[in-house]
Amino acid sequence: MSDLWKRHIRKITLVDRIREAIEVYRWAHLRYLEDKYLDDRKNYWETLHGYYHDLRAVGPSQQEEVNQKVYAQSRATISEFLDRNGFDLAGKKVLEIGIGAGFFTRLLAEKKPKILHGMDISQTAVQKVDNVLKQMNGINYKLWCADAVQGIPTQEKYDYIVMLDVTQHITNRSQLLSALKNIQNSLEPKGVYILTSYLTQPNGQTHEAFHVRYWPLNVYKEIFSDMGWRYTIYEKPFDMKELFAIAPKN
Repeated sequence: MSDLWKRHIRKITLVDRIREAIEVYRWAHLRYLEDKYLDDRKNYWETLHGYYHDLRAVGPSQQEEVNQKVYAQSRATISEFLDRNGFDLAGKKVLEIGIGAGFFTRLLAEKKPKILHGMDISQTAVQKVDNVLKQMNGINYKLWCADAVQGIPTQEKYDYIVMLDVTQHITNRSQLLSALKNIQNSLEPKGVYILTSYLTQPNGQTHEAFHVRYWPLNVYKEIFSDMGWRYTIYEKPFDMKELFAIAPKN
């Protein structure tokens, strides 16, 4: 083996070790933030989006190609769910809560809403999605860094509020109740709320991780009932979760 190849191999090995060290540091830092998650979710998600600028920040895997496959299937499921239930976003006012890496935001934008608003607890996520939407022509959009638990940063009333893969990350029931009340107050009288959530697991487990809480469907029903929300639920299995919509009862 030539000296040139030996140097090349040593360089590759060094780069790999540096990458591994960076990953170890990142996850050690995120683990440190776990204990503070309930009181400071924003810091955790801001840090995570700062470390990863793709679906690794929100997806189930640290392998981007795996996330792309999972999200492609999720995209197809959501599109079919919207079409089957007559949820036509074209010309409507739409708010997405928890825009993350912007994967579902792009799908919503392609549905041609009258206005598309989005919010995320992470300013870094907002900046990334802003760059995504700027590349799409004719999208009337506005984004905010905000937490639905604390409030919706506009007086606008929406025809659709979409919250995909978000509510399971609100791990405290009182915070979940606060977020749902804010959402209810931001919907038009005939507005529809579309969300996904982990439900009850077969072993009765309530938490998968510090940042994932399983909320059984009956919890949502109890909260909606307490809020005086008359509704019809449309359900569909979604990945390892449930995709459902809350629509006014006719």
